[in-house]
Amino acid sequence: MQIKNWRDQLKTLIPSHYKVTDSCYLSKIMRALPSDNHGDVILLKNSVNLNLPGFKTILISSCNSLNSSERALHWAANVRDILPEPYSSDIYLFLDIENASHEDCNRLEADELYCRKYVKRPKETTHDFIARTFLALPTSVEDLEQLSDPISASLSRVSEKHQWFSSEIKKAWRNALLSGKTPQEMVEELFARTLRD
Repeated sequence: MQIKNWRDQLKTLIPSHYKVTDSCYLSKIMRALPSDNHGDVILLKNSVNLNLPGFKTILISSCNSLNSSERALHWAANVRDILPEPYSSDIYLFLDIENASHEDCNRLEADELYCRKYVKRPKETTHDFIARTFLALPTSVEDLEQLSDPISASLSRVSEKHQWFSSEIKKAWRNALLSGKTPQEMVEELFARTLRD
């Protein structure tokens, strides 16, 4: 039951530029491969080019232990072996392993034998998990601006925590921090503007 719940959660978070498909004859073959009843398959096509051949294969597996995850790796190897090129190079294994440590997750993800692997970390939400995969939505313009302007990003975080830190104060602080003045002059200017506003 855990694999079905996780598959349903993943499917709801798949971005709109992908479409889940089951119409491919290869999907029937992949589902017929033994996965010890702990695996499922999602095939994704680019929704812009639905009529073109090609898809991404996501193998989903929930394992009770690190040792049982080896069966999922064998399953991924079998799937890769039956897929013709270029599909065999577009396989992703999403693993949810009970009681796996961060170190275990990192080690498994670093090994790209058979396919690219993503392992759900302890206490990680499905949304956060998806954000680490190729399914993550592109960065928004606002996020790009914050990446290119770390001062504005820091000041935005401050304004979220403190109501008194208005947009006017934030702008004044940003200007002061970028003014090139000495630290002493900058502190005096920041507090003078804050008290005045």
